[in-house]
Amino acid sequence: MLGGMTMLLHDAGRAGDWRGWLACGLLLCGLATIPFLPSVSAERLWDDPHYVFENPPVADRERGLARIWAGEFLMDYYPVAQTAIWAEYGLFGDDARGFRLANMFWHAVGCCVAWWAARAWRLPGAWWLAALWAVHPTNVDAVAWISQHKATIAAVFFMLAAGAFAHGLEAAHEARGADGLDGRRLGWYALALACHVAGCLSKTDAVMLPPLLTILEVWWWPLVTADSRPLAARLPAIARRQLPFYAVSAAAAVVAMKFMRERTLQSPLDLGPPLDRVLDASWAVCFYLADVVWPANLAATYPVGDLPAGEATSWLWPALLVGLCAIAWAARRYDRGAALAALAAFTILLVPVLFIVPQGFFQYSLVADRYLHLPLLAPAAVAAAALTLWADAARRRGCGAASLLPGALLIMTLAAVTWRHAADYRDERALWSAAMAAQPRAWYPHFGLGAHLLWDRHDAAAAIPPLMESCRRKPDFAKGHFVAGLAVTPTRPADARRHLADAIAVEPEYVMAWLALGECCVRLDDLDGATQVYAHAARWANATRRAKTELLRLALASRPRAAVVAAARDLAQVSQALASPRHAGVEGLAGDAFEQALAEAMFRLVNAGDGGTQAFDQAGFVRAIAGARSVAGSPLDVARAEAWAEPKTWARLETLPTAIAAAAAGRLATLAALHPLERTVAQDLAIARRISGSDAVNSAATPDSGAGPAATEQDVKN
Repeated sequence: MLGGMTMLLHDAGRAGDWRGWLACGLLLCGLATIPFLPSVSAERLWDDPHYVFENPPVADRERGLARIWAGEFLMDYYPVAQTAIWAEYGLFGDDARGFRLANMFWHAVGCCVAWWAARAWRLPGAWWLAALWAVHPTNVDAVAWISQHKATIAAVFFMLAAGAFAHGLEAAHEARGADGLDGRRLGWYALALACHVAGCLSKTDAVMLPPLLTILEVWWWPLVTADSRPLAARLPAIARRQLPFYAVSAAAAVVAMKFMRERTLQSPLDLGPPLDRVLDASWAVCFYLADVVWPANLAATYPVGDLPAGEATSWLWPALLVGLCAIAWAARRYDRGAALAALAAFTILLVPVLFIVPQGFFQYSLVADRYLHLPLLAPAAVAAAALTLWADAARRRGCGAASLLPGALLIMTLAAVTWRHAADYRDERALWSAAMAAQPRAWYPHFGLGAHLLWDRHDAAAAIPPLMESCRRKPDFAKGHFVAGLAVTPTRPADARRHLADAIAVEPEYVMAWLALGECCVRLDDLDGATQVYAHAARWANATRRAKTELLRLALASRPRAAVVAAARDLAQVSQALASPRHAGVEGLAGDAFEQALAEAMFRLVNAGDGGTQAFDQAGFVRAIAGARSVAGSPLDVARAEAWAEPKTWARLETLPTAIAAAAAGRLATLAALHPLERTVAQDLAIARRISGSDAVNSAATPDSGAGPAATEQDVKN
């Protein structure tokens, strides 16, 4: 068996016994999974909740597939990868460990298919190619991150398409020559085209398969088949075979750019004039080559400042690339053009992330390890060929045991680095802490850590320092100022207002920053300012209900009855329209239904009794409180709802509105003592005291107030 394994490892053209095949396959699967095991945990990283666990079509067992293929609620149109995630969600539910193991499974399948495809193209050292690709540390970003299912699944179809295309060429060559036509060949080509379509519908990186096929068919295939015909004679047949693949790639690129422009990019991203983009692209290619050769200090994001900014040193990167091309060109007499072809393939596979078109991730980092998932195949092929040459020379010298030594040492070294790096992906805190240690000048890890501590760990005190550091390093990042403002709002509302104003200055239509700025004004007792801010925020459809609800709460706390009635009427007019499904899941609107229901209940108390224009609607009040409790998103919200009426009294509530408010004030006072930094509790308490102990709200209700007719139950119904 060892002899069969040795033969398989070093020569893709010769077959070993079945035990050797099995052992090599199992070893390859182990290399594709075991080094990544430290990343397996129940934690979710970064955008995993948005992309998987809180993605409505993924959880929809009835119409989920139809919604996925229709492109609902997805930032990118990757229905094949999303279908796989939908199926996995049926198996694992909300358990992130299952998804992490599933992503390793897809990576292992991709490595096995890469081995098969490399053998189909007769590449030397096919197993070594797949093994080096399986275990390289830069793949951690794609394999250990649940949201990158799209990368590992796209790689499987990419390899299948490449291998099937090679088998089509082989079938034609065996049957009637390089350009022959027969059913077997057409079947392979049809399979290759179908897999290419599936790959493009898994991730857009797969669109670069046709240029890679062109390099292999124009340069490599004549070498291994001894086809001496000139390129001009072979070109028409090559064009006929590959044009359908280019057409599929072009269509996929158009769809990807459409989704990127409409859904992913929240604001325009300026990558500079064409010359700057060329310089930037040459820098990125050099960066990725260095990452492949020396995978040290890997991180989830990298400093944007590493991008050349037009200085004279920026020209060093294209000069370096030209020098590498010159060396590869000079070496073609020795390697038959292998180095030049590998460099071309590596660069071509990187084209989607070389700043030709803006990508959403570029606003956080201009380079990322996961972008190397497919391009890594080119340098892996060169390394595999070198290991094969070493092994052949060792066997000729009678040193059979030494033939495996360099490859084994390289694999073990890469596996050790991958094992260590994979541990950084076990949870988000470890991810961003490791990124800050590996890339001290990067700004996004500080924001990522702060946002994680604030939103996932609910530790505002620990979140404030990294968030402030991210604002210092990236002052033009609106979301950084927004999240920093949220973190300091309870304790330092004046600082929060400054950060939120900075966020709005960078991005004037940042809806959530406007809403948060209104809350800061309330905390600072600037009620007139809060009214102006909420009125401005109400212009945007996804903030209208929240803004109108806050305006009603302000009126309930401090305005005359006429203003209360007018605010209730405004809220009633927009509620029905904003309840449509297209607004579901919009950031920041999760608590809108609760706040509106609670405000509706308080309005019923204000609008009845002691000079009110309507009799107290006890049933409507109970329904509003019960509705608020049913959509409460936290125990604190439940307590706020129950403060207005305890559940045991809901069935029979025969108390006057003032008495209800007085009882609520007592409960809310206790709640406010327990949560002194909660603005909503303090505002609820102010409203309750106003209803129970002051006639200021009621006294303004006169027939000539100009406020119009009083709002009815239908007016304030959601």
